[in-house]
Amino acid sequence: MQLDFASPDYSTAAAAPAVVPAVRVNPVVRGALVLFSMSIFFEIPHRTFPIEVPTFFALLFLATTFLNPRACYRRIPAPLIWFVAHLWVLAIAAVYNGVEHMDSVIKHFVDLTMLMLLLWTISNVLADARALRTVLLAFIFGATVRAGMQVLHIAVHRIPVWTGGERMSVLGQNTNMSAIVLSAGLIAVVGLY
Repeated sequence: MQLDFASPDYSTAAAAPAVVPAVRVNPVVRGALVLFSMSIFFEIPHRTFPIEVPTFFALLFLATTFLNPRACYRRIPAPLIWFVAHLWVLAIAAVYNGVEHMDSVIKHFVDLTMLMLLLWTISNVLADARALRTVLLAFIFGATVRAGMQVLHIAVHRIPVWTGGERMSVLGQNTNMSAIVLSAGLIAVVGLY
């Protein structure tokens, strides 16, 4: 027995309606996230100013999330709960054991807290398909500009290697970390298309 799916006896499925996010993301919030995603490629390890470039744009993004709290803080991702538990264990261990280098511990605690806030807000913002596509394109653009700087020898630092020869990096970045971040840009290209 052969089935003929083109016959009028079988109804065709209607086109699925477009998925509309529960809450639209404010363009200012989306723009701040775009700037943050592009800034990841332009970390400057040996800088004269006190704050790292990606950290500045991360703080800018977190400040703009208060313009659109329903979109940014609507759902708490499950992994965030485990990260908060980890942070509490670190805090209790630091207090219980007594810490020699308290400034380093406080900086680490603040950095982890900021990363958790970024996890929470970015996961909610990227639920909006428009924001997701815009941020991915910006991430790819940042990777392309950063790679272009290295190819064109703009702001290149040469690092001699003990085996002879040298490695090149832009803005004095660690060459291995630079390769990791640029490969993340390549993965974004593959994932987008």
